[in-house]
Amino acid sequence: MSVSVVWLDVKGAKLFYISEDRMERESIGSTESNAWYDIIAEKLKLSTMLLILGPGNTKDVFFTWIRDRYPALAKKVVGCETSEQGTDQQIAVQVMKYFRTLKVGKSERNQRQNSSS
Repeated sequence: MSVSVVWLDVKGAKLFYISEDRMERESIGSTESNAWYDIIAEKLKLSTMLLILGPGNTKDVFFTWIRDRYPALAKKVVGCETSEQGTDQQIAVQVMKYFRTLKVGKSERNQRQNSSS
């Protein structure tokens, strides 16, 4: 499983690639053109799950961009959440909590479905 997280604002983007045993990080500075969104989307398109984070509306604009131009990637988005600028470690903690909650929620839904069958 390849989970990716992108934290972005008008100044740039931080991409986190998370696997079972490690996390890698990459930064991409912002440009004045929409090509910036394409660069980010291309780097994320092999992800199985994608979480989009950021403090302002850039995250929402990016989600709309990929929904319109990269529909296969948009289907992998599990959330688009507000997140203030933090250190890489703070972002990593937020991501771990988010996916832990997501996993627990799925597990509870599966248990309810199995008990009603």
